Amino acid sequence: MEPQPYETPLVELALVSSWLAFQWEHGMSDGLADLLAVFSASPLTHLEVVGLCAPVSAETWATVFRMFPSLVSLDAGAEAEGALFAGLREAESESACMESVAWGDCTEAGSRIPACRGLERISVTPYSGLSQTPEQILEPLIHCLRYRAERGIRVKQLYLDLNMRIDGVKRYLPQLEDLVSNVKVKCRRTS
Repeated sequence: MEPQPYETPLVELALVSSWLAFQWEHGMSDGLADLLAVFSASPLTHLEVVGLCAPVSAETWATVFRMFPSLVSLDAGAEAEGALFAGLREAESESACMESVAWGDCTEAGSRIPACRGLERISVTPYSGLSQTPEQILEPLIHCLRYRAERGIRVKQLYLDLNMRIDGVKRYLPQLEDLVSNVKVKCRRTS
């Protein structure tokens, strides 16, 4: 069962490369820079990024997540590797904490809390059919989810459609299920 998109996203954007576009992987950073320049003032709630994201640094991803604090849903191509999740982990929002000091959510004024506090759903799907190891995707994802959970911010739904064998993924399942209430995993490789 694949996750369903939200019925009424405020702003939904898909940044997708064309299979015909040569050297797209080198343009993903430029595409994200354009995304930030054009949509930084938008209340983006759903972001879909499909393409080879490996050349994009964790710092760039952190900037994306800081600029879109209203994200509820994130769909990422599997070739995002760990930088996307490292960026989500590193993205902190001082302004969000300053606003919530009055509610007792922060221990002190100016302390930082993870950005995208309302992020409920993450979906990772294959893009190019490239095979990756579980370590390239799952370890940074678990590190990110654990960091957020330790701060009281949990993702509710995680959908992983991976181009790898289930044998390599099984050892990560207990950790994922401990951090996310609804985990669905599909592995495409049989050998």
